[in-house]
Amino acid sequence: MVEDGRKKLMEKCTKCAPEFGNEWARLVLARMKTQDFMNVYAKAYEKYLTRDDIAELLAIQKKTKAHEKAETSPRLQEKLRSVLPSLMGDVMGGCVKIGAEIGGKASEEVAREHPEYIRTTHEQ
Repeated sequence: MVEDGRKKLMEKCTKCAPEFGNEWARLVLARMKTQDFMNVYAKAYEKYLTRDDIAELLAIQKKTKAHEKAETSPRLQEKLRSVLPSLMGDVMGGCVKIGAEIGGKASEEVAREHPEYIRTTHEQ
């Protein structure tokens, strides 16, 4: 994910030297916290699913790991059909927001601390 972001950054920033992208990627990786992304998932699940829904999903997961036959109840199947697009939209939106905030701050910091990584027009 960070490598894709670095590539897109370098495509858009034609004045940026490769060192800019490398330093940006290093900062982004250092600042990404798994817990931040887990919080996005937790909030989305809490918003769209009940405790009973989560309990059923966990029971299904346990059975699946034990290679037992696991079936979702018709009630949960219907609920998931109705909420999954919104739930996944919230998850994706939240994760993109985190990435954008971290990436934006990293770009500002690299530009501020390493102005030599940004070429002037006569250097291109």
